Amino acid sequence: MNISYLDLVLTISLVAALIVLLVNKFLSKKNESSVIQTSNFNRNYLEGINYLLNNQENEAIDIFIKMVEVDDKTIETHLILGNIFRRQGELEKAIKLHQNILARPELQSDIRDEILLELSNDYTKAGLLDRAENILLELKQSSKLATKARTNLIAIYESESEWNDAIANIKKLIKIKKAPDLNIRISHYYCQMFERHKTDKSDKQLSGYLKSAFKYNKSNPRAFLLEGSLYIMQNNYTKAYASFLSINKYAAEYFILAIDSLLQVQSFISQSEKKKLLNIISKKYKDNIGIVLKMYKHLYKTADTETAINFLQKQVLNNPSLQGLLELLQARLKKTQANEQWINVFNKSLKTFLKNSAKYYCSSCGYKAQQMNWYCPACKQWQTTRPVIGIDTI
Repeated sequence: MNISYLDLVLTISLVAALIVLLVNKFLSKKNESSVIQTSNFNRNYLEGINYLLNNQENEAIDIFIKMVEVDDKTIETHLILGNIFRRQGELEKAIKLHQNILARPELQSDIRDEILLELSNDYTKAGLLDRAENILLELKQSSKLATKARTNLIAIYESESEWNDAIANIKKLIKIKKAPDLNIRISHYYCQMFERHKTDKSDKQLSGYLKSAFKYNKSNPRAFLLEGSLYIMQNNYTKAYASFLSINKYAAEYFILAIDSLLQVQSFISQSEKKKLLNIISKKYKDNIGIVLKMYKHLYKTADTETAINFLQKQVLNNPSLQGLLELLQARLKKTQANEQWINVFNKSLKTFLKNSAKYYCSSCGYKAQQMNWYCPACKQWQTTRPVIGIDTI
């Protein structure tokens, strides 16, 4: 396996540190050691140096590790070595290293816990999640490493969609560690529970999931969308409309996710509410061509065409957009029954371009996607994905 420049530097530094530790250990025990111990030390030391001279770094490290005691002065060296193995994908070596250290009877309890935590990381990276979970369940009882262990446990439960276990652990973590991202995460865990049980739980239970989601994050746009969908299932369109519209107040950057649902239930609301929505879009979301075009197409189907065209024309004049302009030209040409073949060619080309453009991006790591992900698959953060403003997402 190829070793990166950084890993090579770390490996060389690690070997140098090991040699220094070995020399110090040897000198400190010089008067206490027997002739046999000194002979063994020299033989192993020379063997390790020979491996280094022959560019056999791994064999050299194995020799030096066996010669160094594991205590509070050398623990960092062992942890660094394990991390190098894990980062290089040499998981068997990392696991073997940590298991061999744990087999030593003289280990202090706090050092044992740190090695166990590293071993759980090895197992997680190797996909042996059950083994990692068993270690972390033990470590979360340790006052020193409880927070780290619980955090890693939650990550495992997330990956396995074990939301009840994830919720139970993150609740305890929130009591210890106050952080906004934890509230966002648990809020989405309850949303996950809602979606999992949407067809096999009562409305009361589903409402309970959403109530808990809002408890931890009152501005969760996903929870508003799910709440609206629940009201639609109950044929309560007025409340559904109110839930969808709440995103405008609490999470405006996600409003485009609610616009289709709002327009879907418009026939069940009053004229004043319809005008209110039109005003909101015209003023607050005039720069978002995706929302503007959704409103325009809805008006074109449900109202008179001139009202729809005038709405779009006003938006395009105040906030120029190529996609908006093409839609406007198409509407005008269609109304005059003119030949619109050339405009269709432009429109088709633009749609092809937009189809390949990312519609969503992660504000944390920059990951781009065509579909909305409440959980970023790249940086594993919740609710960091945002709709791209200014692109047609129809």
